Amino acid sequence: MDIGKKLKDSRIKNNLSQESVAEKLNITRQTLSNWENNKNYPDILNVIELSNLYNISLDELIKDEKMVKHLEETFDVLKRQEKLAKYMLFGLYLFIWSISLLSFWLFIINSQDELAISGYVLIVFLVLHPVLSLILSIIVGKEKWK
Repeated sequence: MDIGKKLKDSRIKNNLSQESVAEKLNITRQTLSNWENNKNYPDILNVIELSNLYNISLDELIKDEKMVKHLEETFDVLKRQEKLAKYMLFGLYLFIWSISLLSFWLFIINSQDELAISGYVLIVFLVLHPVLSLILSIIVGKEKWK
């Protein structure tokens, strides 16, 4: 049996309308209708919510070849997005380091005072760089921390 038929039969068995299910899942009625007609498939979070709402096991609900394939594709997309975020974070770190090194190099060329150079090193590499790195990490990773 396909996922759409399982969803529709479970909804009817529980005496629920498409509108009431859609409202409980915070989706549109058309979205639910598309799922029930196999035009597209719910994501894993909605599958879990539907399983709870209809009082059926996840195993029973997703034992459909098309649904399993859809969930695998969804996980693949999430893995790629996570990998891209890691590359972006690494790139931001490299950018901060390069700006720090460039400004340090420019400062040394224009200064002969060793005390000023030492102060600059302490400020940039021990304070400013870690703080900027932390701020950028928070900005990039804020969705995962919610």
